[in-house]
Amino acid sequence: MFVVEPHIGSKADGKLDLQRQILNIAAMASLFTIHSELRYEIVRKIFEGGMGIIYEAEQHGARNFVKRIAIKVIRQSYASQKQFIENFIGEAKLVADLIHTNIVQTYHLGEAKGIYYIAMELIRGVNLEQFADQMRDKNRILPVDVAVFITSRVCRGLAYARGSVTRTEAAGARSSRREFQEHHGCIRG
Repeated sequence: MFVVEPHIGSKADGKLDLQRQILNIAAMASLFTIHSELRYEIVRKIFEGGMGIIYEAEQHGARNFVKRIAIKVIRQSYASQKQFIENFIGEAKLVADLIHTNIVQTYHLGEAKGIYYIAMELIRGVNLEQFADQMRDKNRILPVDVAVFITSRVCRGLAYARGSVTRTEAAGARSSRREFQEHHGCIRG
């Protein structure tokens, strides 16, 4: 036998109590919080750029859990520049939800002793600059089909990221427009 129980927030007369229902939905948004200390051991330097350094690291967890990841760290010379820190944090937030074969996955944005870092997926192999250097050292020219393949993968990642950012911006714009219209009495509920 199938029994239907009244929903939380409903009244005995069958009419929905929306205010109570909204409070219940808000309460369900977070079931509980887990507080933990993430521990990363830096293993080696992978790459050094103009504004940051990328390291290979081990992320340690409970019961001898170890995962190899990459850690991007702001250079010390930029660590005190507020605008640069905001851009770094913005980068982490922007790519946090991008899940695509041609985009490195971001795991965590953190701060330790005033230095911000991004923990991300570790990709084994060489980067494009190193690959180009290897080709040049061997006096070899990159075959056109390989160049097209690499370019197509970069474009796929960029197109996906651009589409995601555009959808996020559009959702934000719709939300802002609606808030503006509601505030000025243009939309009545």
